[in-house]
Amino acid sequence: MKCRVASKNDQQYFVDNYLKHYGDVQELAEKYAIACIEVHRSLMFYNDHETIGAITWSIKEGISSGLVEIFQMFIHSEKNRGKGYGSLMLKYCVEDIENYYKKLNYPLRRAFIVIDQENLAGRNVYRKHGFNLLVEVKNHLKTGHKSFVYSKDYF
Repeated sequence: MKCRVASKNDQQYFVDNYLKHYGDVQELAEKYAIACIEVHRSLMFYNDHETIGAITWSIKEGISSGLVEIFQMFIHSEKNRGKGYGSLMLKYCVEDIENYYKKLNYPLRRAFIVIDQENLAGRNVYRKHGFNLLVEVKNHLKTGHKSFVYSKDYF
């Protein structure tokens, strides 16, 4: 599996991902794609034949806060799930975050992600890579539903 920073050539991937997972409003999907590529930092994962997936992270509250949110990680095709790609993607992402902060000479304090209660595989991948449950959020996406905030602390 290879990794690279997303470029404008990947915009349709993010548009399609938005439309599949978040809603069918084309204008919002296009803005989401632009944000993933131009505002946030997205990493694309692929092999010789196909795109495997992407992961996106964002600086929160300015770089000096040391806070980073990983806000999406998707494996594109069902056939690529359960093969360890998610774990590799997160490993590359954490390394990218750490190297980015080191290069700019700012302290990294915490990387976090909000994960849906039903995403047990995702929760396990984050725990495997040193993320710990920070808080449970009730009624987050809908009434009676829970999400979990996992964080990796550097302080």
